[in-house]
Amino acid sequence: MRSFAFITGSSKGIGGDLANLLLSKDFVVHGFSRSNSLKHNNFYHHKTDLAIINKINNISFPKIDNVNEIYLINNAGEIGNITKIGNKSSSNIIDEVN
Repeated sequence: MRSFAFITGSSKGIGGDLANLLLSKDFVVHGFSRSNSLKHNNFYHHKTDLAIINKINNISFPKIDNVNEIYLINNAGEIGNITKIGNKSSSNIIDEVN
């Protein structure tokens, strides 16, 4: 039985490090991000831009049998424009939250 992980924001930073850590522990990892540089036999990249809300419904997960454990790690994020909240327009705040 295998262990699986689905990680958003898997291309770099914490998500990339988590993907590498789990791969080193013999997990099968499916990464969801805009770009990818990770190469591993048990890593499957799904090119996805989670900032485009209407495309999220098109994400599909593979059918998995004989599973020991499954992790879903929602790591994707964007810092946005760093400034005092009072200096941001309402539309910038809405864009960053969504």
